[in-house]
Amino acid sequence: MGANNDLFLDIVEFNAKSGFVADELNSLNSEQTGGLPMEYITNLLKCRILEQQLNELKGLLSKHNS
Repeated sequence: MGANNDLFLDIVEFNAKSGFVADELNSLNSEQTGGLPMEYITNLLKCRILEQQLNELKGLLSKHNS
């Protein structure tokens, strides 16, 4: 039962982080930048965020599969 609780809490934490990142990205989209095109910056951030989320999910899977 404890392992299921840990997994549930990890999933809730992951979802909260993802929601926070999405909110931050949306706020960046509404701001103006003076150098690079906003679409380029947005795509770069999305790639970095997806990479981080993938690494976190790999960690969660290995943690709960062992």
